[in-house]
Amino acid sequence: MYEADDKIIADIFKLTKKIMLVIKKSMKCNYVQLWVSGEEIPHFHIHLLPRYANDNLPGHPRKNI
Repeated sequence: MYEADDKIIADIFKLTKKIMLVIKKSMKCNYVQLWVSGEEIPHFHIHLLPRYANDNLPGHPRKNI
């Protein structure tokens, strides 16, 4: 990620936001968790995970959404 041009990074995150909104609406989730990786695979990539208040997965900041 640090090797990419700033405009490319900005465009990627603008597109990511659009994708997150589509996921949230289509899957009727409470929010979409996002994290940026590049450690296990030697390139920059973004993970998006739909989350629900009752999914009991670790890391949910609020249980009463």
